[in-house]
Amino acid sequence: MGSVAGPVLPLYVRELGVDIMDWGLMSTAMAVGLILFEGFFGSISDRVDRKKMIILACIGLGCVFPLYGLVKVVPFFFYYQLAIGAIAVAIGATSRAIVTDMTTPETRGTYMSLWWGFFTLGSILGPVLGTYIAEILRYEYAFYFSSALMFAGAIFFTLSNKLDGKAHVSDGERIGIVEGFRDLLKISNIRFALTLTLLMYIGLSSINSFFTIYASEELSISNVVIGWMLTVSGIVRVIVIPLIGKLSDRIGQKDILQVGLLVASVSLFLIPYISSSFELWIVYVILSIGFATSSLNLAMISKDSPTNLSGMLMGLYGSFEDLGFIIGPLMYGYLWSNYYPRMIFTVAGIFCLLSVLLLFVNKRNT
Repeated sequence: MGSVAGPVLPLYVRELGVDIMDWGLMSTAMAVGLILFEGFFGSISDRVDRKKMIILACIGLGCVFPLYGLVKVVPFFFYYQLAIGAIAVAIGATSRAIVTDMTTPETRGTYMSLWWGFFTLGSILGPVLGTYIAEILRYEYAFYFSSALMFAGAIFFTLSNKLDGKAHVSDGERIGIVEGFRDLLKISNIRFALTLTLLMYIGLSSINSFFTIYASEELSISNVVIGWMLTVSGIVRVIVIPLIGKLSDRIGQKDILQVGLLVASVSLFLIPYISSSFELWIVYVILSIGFATSSLNLAMISKDSPTNLSGMLMGLYGSFEDLGFIIGPLMYGYLWSNYYPRMIFTVAGIFCLLSVLLLFVNKRNT
């Protein structure tokens, strides 16, 4: 979801009277849209012009975002979330496949980290703009601004002549979606990376879906300060991610990823004990650095990608991300409503720690 509207949405729905369990379901609705269409669009991107897919997805998102403000019927928000997820995957899977096409296995760690870095650039100004617009005007205007950015993105890609988006699969190389998925899942390194992806994103979903609400309601931090917190962490990620990519190509992606996830796990364990805005700033920035290494898993999995299935593999990888975003919000919403809000970060830390252990076992076995 757009970095302008994303941090604002949980605050917006809370103002409309949506409880935590329903917000968890809304987050899950978007993840359902993602998981249902990620593999499909990844496979389609192997057959059509990838650039055109991204343009159409930007136009689609630009049409959906204004609905949050124009048609404020809360039950409809589940459908908006589903549509956002279904359309957004065309950008994620397709752009990752383009990076795979344009790089070699030796440089993929660097360039996948750069892809993640540029993807993160929006999180620098987006949260500040979104929360500032919501504070000064109204929440609805953050969604209108997100829509304008999507249409601007469609225009930019239309005018760009340097991006080669043509399909890299000839008619003779094309295989069915089910057969392609079966072939990919036969590769042990891909199965390992997909399992790791699921565990990581169950942990990460606690931050994506509940961090702004927790900071606002449990620690009484203002929307603007939360926006700046997200922006500062985004700046740190953009600086750190290229360095992580280059370092991983030299000393090993698994080693760097293991350290990063361990840092993320410890940071998540600390959040329940934080009582001030300053402490949360420090821990959140460190947490962001830890999660910045997650792009290395994407680089690892892409090295085993058959040339004619790169788009399909990126879609399959995205589906396991999305599955984490389905399981996580449902589980964390239940914990928030029935136990204690701070418990969700402890559980998220456990999932990150399981990722570290999985990497350790895999390294020993290989």
